[in-house]
Amino acid sequence: MSNNNTHNFILNDENAVEQITKTNYYKDLSKEYPNVILFVDDKRNNYIYIYLGFDEGTHATRKAFVRVDSDGTVQYSEIPPGQESDWVNMQ
Repeated sequence: MSNNNTHNFILNDENAVEQITKTNYYKDLSKEYPNVILFVDDKRNNYIYIYLGFDEGTHATRKAFVRVDSDGTVQYSEIPPGQESDWVNMQ
């Protein structure tokens, strides 16, 4: 998801998580799975990386690797960062 007001977006933990919750991908997933969780996983190279997964009660299961950049663009990959990842814009 690209932020239409890129000059107004400030990259921080709270805004990164909020930006993900605005995507159709997240909205659809959370309707089907009410146990979806998001939390900051890492910060590096001008990105905030977010853990997107499911709260299983005794543990969490990751669904995807998600990152938000300083423009508010949200991207995801099913391959861990640092490996050859194909980041896809999250709509």
